Amino acid sequence: MDKQIALYYQSIKNLNTSGYYESQQSTSLFYILKYPFDRVNSLHFTTFLRYNRYAMKVTDDISLEKPEINSFWLGAKSEYVVDFTVPISMNMKKGMRAKAFIEFMCTPDKSFNNIVVLGGDLRHYTKIHRTLIWANRFAASTSLGKNRLIYYMGGMDNWWFAKFNNEIYVDTSINYTYQTLATNMRGFQQNIRNGTSFFVLNSELRFSIIQCIMNRPLKNDFLNSLQLVAFADVGTAWTGLTPYSPENSLFKQVIISGPIQITLEKQTEPIVAGFGAGIRFLLLGYFLRMDYAWGIENYKVNDGLFYISLNLDF
Repeated sequence: MDKQIALYYQSIKNLNTSGYYESQQSTSLFYILKYPFDRVNSLHFTTFLRYNRYAMKVTDDISLEKPEINSFWLGAKSEYVVDFTVPISMNMKKGMRAKAFIEFMCTPDKSFNNIVVLGGDLRHYTKIHRTLIWANRFAASTSLGKNRLIYYMGGMDNWWFAKFNNEIYVDTSINYTYQTLATNMRGFQQNIRNGTSFFVLNSELRFSIIQCIMNRPLKNDFLNSLQLVAFADVGTAWTGLTPYSPENSLFKQVIISGPIQITLEKQTEPIVAGFGAGIRFLLLGYFLRMDYAWGIENYKVNDGLFYISLNLDF
């Protein structure tokens, strides 16, 4: 049994929809157990306690009267993990691995706010050549309960200088409590799609340049890790039963002009895609990813975006 205790603290300043700055502070304590049944199958169980504090920065009489909001959340998460992969070199492997999880969290008070999150992640790596790997990933998740988790699709994990798309409508009638990113969806800013559910399919061709030329590993970590990557992403995030349900907030557009508020129903394709190429290398002990990607929305290709991120695999 592998045991772990983790403590996290996060402080974020946001500009809310009313034009006021909010300070959001979160402190979380996790207790994690991992039990391996054999070399490839394992069960992970996590319990946690989270304390949240929301305070509006005082700039006028209205913000002065806004009280602080404090909340405690308790939760548990169970994951089943299977891993048949065999490492070849950094960011290069062959085989299959997957996980499925369920998470429940609630407030220990009379209101009993609660969220249930279900999801899974399946990855397969095919060795085409000694230094060429075709990697594929399918991930999906949904949130249920009195409160909801909102997924913002777009961008990459650990994206430096990340940009957020504020033009995509977020349905504020849904009781969103927490937010997370649904990645990778390269070619777009964060929030090209949003909702209580998401799915994404990522496909990459990874080619180790120096290892192919030299036919042997070198002592230089930068040269050993140097890779060229071609990729494509397809997916969406939505509200409602399916991405094409009338309840999907993507099909709404709210326009506010003074005392007038207009809600428009629009036709748009919920599924988006992206494609591009990038380079990977190890620098000062960090695996650096540089990508350029074009997004496809409503069957039109955009001008493309450049990304710098720190992350292994997808």
